[in-house]
Amino acid sequence: MIPTQVDITGASVITAANAGQVEQLARLGKGLINEIAYSPDGSLIAAASSIGLYLYDSQSLEEVSHFGEDIYCASVAWSPDGTMLATGDWNGTVIFWAADSGAKLRTLEGHTSWVSSVAWSPDGTTLASGSYDETIILWSAEDGTRLHTLDGYTNYVFMVAWSSDGKTLASSSLYDRKIYLWDALKGTLIRTLKGHTDHVRAIAWSPDGKALASIAGNTIILWTADGSATLGRLVDPSLTGYDLAWSPDGKLLAADRNDGKIFLWSPEDATRSRTIEGHEKICGYYCLVAKWKNAGVFWWPWYDHYMGR
Repeated sequence: MIPTQVDITGASVITAANAGQVEQLARLGKGLINEIAYSPDGSLIAAASSIGLYLYDSQSLEEVSHFGEDIYCASVAWSPDGTMLATGDWNGTVIFWAADSGAKLRTLEGHTSWVSSVAWSPDGTTLASGSYDETIILWSAEDGTRLHTLDGYTNYVFMVAWSSDGKTLASSSLYDRKIYLWDALKGTLIRTLKGHTDHVRAIAWSPDGKALASIAGNTIILWTADGSATLGRLVDPSLTGYDLAWSPDGKLLAADRNDGKIFLWSPEDATRSRTIEGHEKICGYYCLVAKWKNAGVFWWPWYDHYMGR
């Protein structure tokens, strides 16, 4: 699908007050889109798909490059300096790519199953990869050596996320309904967070690093950074629990609903701020671009159908 070129300059930051003005700009996607990620400077959008990795210009929404056509990319993450991308694939391989040329820089082998999540440490020295083989591996970004293997899981690792100071790695496990906090330097478990009663599919640190949000089924929980206490909880029967994202100012959380809509929650006053419409079915894996007036583009995945190459 070739998107219509649009002008998104001069857009404003999405807030509870103006969320009703969000407009769909374009739908992008080829193959099955498993994850999307903005480059650190916001100029490019990477889409990990079943037929390789796509890069789009975030302003024009035009396709910039496509590489790794023979690889099923299950996850993707940009290095903090924007020069590299890391992908995880269905057979357990992690690959480093040059963002400018699409050249394959390094292949890391160690997992034995689907690499569901990859994440760079804030300083760019370490990459974390989580897999359905029930392990997390921390890799040296410089030479690809394995620094630590974090195990002890009894089910799939679904997501990994670094704290803003790079000292703690959070991870979620799909079926045991728990969240784990790890000491990234030592490679040891700090704490196990219990409180969800459904699959924990998404976790996200607040921009200031003071809270960790998690979503499972129809419940969002906010935890203190050390996991010792909860800061808030939202239960809504319309939630599906597939995805979760903070606004850049940390005032709003976006989550997906079972009717294809997105709603924004304000943790400060524990209210659901606004519902955003645009999807036709449950949000999940395809890409919808929406206008945030003044902060460029906000993406969320959707689950309508496969989009052909």
